[in-house]
Amino acid sequence: MGKSKKKAAKDSKESKELLGIDIVSNSITIDEAKQVGAIPMFNELSFVLWKDRMEAYLTAQGYYVWHSVVFGDTPTRESRKYNMKALNVILSALSDTVKAKVVQYSSTNHLWEKLQDL
Repeated sequence: MGKSKKKAAKDSKESKELLGIDIVSNSITIDEAKQVGAIPMFNELSFVLWKDRMEAYLTAQGYYVWHSVVFGDTPTRESRKYNMKALNVILSALSDTVKAKVVQYSSTNHLWEKLQDL
């Protein structure tokens, strides 16, 4: 292997180590997954921080997904689709203990309000 190829291989290995990628299997570690598009997990102690992260995550799923959280569900098929998508994401971010407290809510708007009160 030439000198430039060895340097490129070394640089690539160092870059992967910085990103948290397992060189052997070329898979992404848990630390990397947290940084790249993972659903932010709810923490009852810091709702404000979680709220900001979840707002960004839901907005990235589509503007109307976040819109359904803020303004609630309307009786249109499209609105219900966005509400269900947001509901699924939010419920996925909750621990089983918290989920048991809010599972009865089918509107993301009402669920969001209840999570603020926890």
